[in-house]
Amino acid sequence: NLLITMLLAGLWHGAGWNFVLWGLWHGMMLCLFPSIPLPRRMQPLLGWFLTMIIIFYGWLLFRAQSMDHIMALTTSLFTWSFPLWIGSYILNLAVFMTPLLAMQIWQHRTNTIFPMLPHNRMIKSALMAICVIMTTVFWNTKGTPFIYFQF
Repeated sequence: NLLITMLLAGLWHGAGWNFVLWGLWHGMMLCLFPSIPLPRRMQPLLGWFLTMIIIFYGWLLFRAQSMDHIMALTTSLFTWSFPLWIGSYILNLAVFMTPLLAMQIWQHRTNTIFPMLPHNRMIKSALMAICVIMTTVFWNTKGTPFIYFQF
């Protein structure tokens, strides 16, 4: 029943093989996952991790454009390559994470949620300006079309 229901849910999402595979994947995982023996001590963490992997792969099936695309994406999951964009990704991550990490360290040491912001107008104004600039730079003007409008 569960497998058939999920298969029909895949068809409900769209008339493509990727949606059928998405429904079949989730149906099989819902049927098989409870029978996987997990060590009792690691059960919550390992169960969560496996669930995330299953769901993420399901998203791959859902968003793929064709069977060839599914095969290419699945193959790329198991082959190691160093993409060219990784350098800029790490730089962006560092730029965004450094202030957040500094705030976390400050909060941990001082036990305050709002580190130094209410006390120093210059710092508060500079941070607000940075937030406005970052919002403007990264604003998505194209928008994302609603997925169900594709049918």
